[in-house]
This record gives sequence, C-alpha cells and structure tokens, in this order.
Amino acid sequence: MDKKQTLGSISNKLTAIFTAPVVIFILWELLSRFKVISDIYFPAPVIILQRLIYLLFQEPKFLSDILFSLKRLTFGVIISVPCAIALGLSIGLDKRISRFLTPLISITYPIPKLSVLPLLMIILGIGDISKIAIIAIGIFYLVLLNVIHGIQGLPAVYFYIIKIYRIPFVKRIYSIILKGILPDILHGCKVGIGYGLVMVVASEFIAAKNGIGFFMWNAWDQFRIKDVYVGLAVFSLMGLAIFTLFDWLLSKL
Repeated sequence: MDKKQTLGSISNKLTAIFTAPVVIFILWELLSRFKVISDIYFPAPVIILQRLIYLLFQEPKFLSDILFSLKRLTFGVIISVPCAIALGLSIGLDKRISRFLTPLISITYPIPKLSVLPLLMIILGIGDISKIAIIAIGIFYLVLLNVIHGIQGLPAVYFYIIKIYRIPFVKRIYSIILKGILPDILHGCKVGIGYGLVMVVASEFIAAKNGIGFFMWNAWDQFRIKDVYVGLAVFSLMGLAIFTLFDWLLSKL
C-alpha cells in the first residue's frame, strides 16, 4: 500500500510539473507547423529538441559551454551561501549587529545587481572572477534575507530553552537555530540559486569566451535562432533541476 501511495505521489508530482509545459509545447508545435506563427522566429519545439540533441552529442564545445556555466554557478554558490548564512545568523541573533547592518542591507539590496557588473569588471578584470562575483552577489541577498526571516519567525520557546539550559554556543547554533530555520535556508537557496542562473547568462553576455550565455550571444549575433532557443532550453532545464531538488529536500523536512 505504501509503495502504491509513493508511486501515486510521484505520478501526481510529475503530472503537476509537466502538464502545462506539454500543453504549451503541443500548441506551439501546431502553430509553427501550420505556419500560423513564423517558424523562423518560433521554430517548432521538436526542431529545437533535435538541435539540442545534435549539439550535445556532436559538438564538444557546446557541452564544454554548459560545464563552464555550471562551474561559475557552483563557485558562486560556494562563496555566497555560507557567507549569507553566517551573516544572517549574526544579524538575527545580535541586536547590535542588526542595528548596524540592516540599514546597509536596505540600501544595497534594491540596487539592480547587474548594474554592479561594470564596476566589478574594472576592479576584478573581465575574466571569471568578476562573473563569479556577480553571481555570488545575486545569490547572497536572497539567502541572507531568508535566513533573517527564519530567525525572526522562530518560536520564543527556542530562546527560552537556550537561556534556561545554558546551551553552549556551537550546540545552540547547530542543534537549535540552524535546524529551526532549515526550511528558510533551503527556500533561500532555491530562489537564490535560481536567480544565480540569471546572473550566469547575463555575465556571460559580456566579454566571455565560453558558457551558455556566450553561446546564446553568438547565436543572436549570427542569427542562429534555433541555437538561441537551445540556450534557453538548457537554462530552463537547469532551473527545473534546481527547483525540483530543493522542493524534494523541503518535502523531507
């Protein structure tokens, strides 16, 4: 019975994820095939899929571009997430630090992150460092704000327990605070890494020699419309993988 329930749950989730995209793609395919929309600017999804498969198995450079984009995203995550969690804990647990840093966060968070990229390129150069930095900045704020929100939403009993039993600092953070805000951390990572993909493609549009953003920019420059859609499909699949992973992790809590 449990096995049937599990299979039914997986089936329902897959149906929920893929129903709308499948309907849209079928409609798009029909409109393109019957020339209701221009197949130059809106090539049929099947043609885009065929092009994606060809590039994956016949063009080593394309797979290399995917790996470069994933590498930049990974480094951005490794740099930003621990920093955001540490700073979020400091702000959430210490009123003095909160009073000092909250105005700074309020000032810097609304700044469009891409507007900082030219400055980063001047300071850090046009190589990978500036690209990873802008990706990390994009992820950092969303994780930070979710951590702070999580701490502010903790029940007061958590802090009473810490005070009454005089729980050591390390155990207090790990066993009570972090476990209490784990859903907020995961949600912050979900939206933050998703936004990090935006930073990946945008940073690779500028002074890049590889990456899917670079691939898409070259495709646009050479009017290879199908390849632009292929790039969009790759980023969409990356985003789907990220959201599915974190939704699964959240469901296990």
